[in-house]
Amino acid sequence: EGIAVAEDRIFLVTSGGELLEMEEGPPGSAMSYRIHRTGLGRGCEVEGLAYDPQERALLIPCKQARARNLRKHLVVFSVGLDSKEVYPVPRVYLPWKELEAGGLGSEFHPSAIEVDPATGAILVLAGQEESLVELSPGGQLRGGVSLSRKDHPQPEGLAVLPDGTLLIADEGKEGAGRLTRYRPAPPPGGGGS
Repeated sequence: EGIAVAEDRIFLVTSGGELLEMEEGPPGSAMSYRIHRTGLGRGCEVEGLAYDPQERALLIPCKQARARNLRKHLVVFSVGLDSKEVYPVPRVYLPWKELEAGGLGSEFHPSAIEVDPATGAILVLAGQEESLVELSPGGQLRGGVSLSRKDHPQPEGLAVLPDGTLLIADEGKEGAGRLTRYRPAPPPGGGGS
């Protein structure tokens, strides 16, 4: 349900919250991996995975809450890179009402997450609701945007390049998938051509 590169390791996450950890190997080689059971699957179905280098933590959003205290919230858990333990307090615990007040829908089911390498901002994409939110590194809502169904029929992937370019990947419902690139706005008064 998600992939992230953290320092010299590659991580995958399952919908039940299991982390698979491996090192990159030479082309064509088979590499061994380790499984870390986070226990997150008891409280929610997870989708998405990102690495936060400032906190040296993996970020895992809750797509569908099973636990009562997680319902009707945007929740992102942090897992220590070295310990593989879930931090006791979620990194993000934001009521859907706050998202709705910001002009987004009344629900939010994450499908992807990414950390902006330049600012540390947390970006969370909700494919089902066709929405993208930006959170501060501490998890406070900075803003959000609804995505056009025409441009994003099924947004499922997200990446931020070092130059600030945002990439959104859409699954191909009845054909080829799509990758859309959004370049950062030039600085005010920057001129440019």
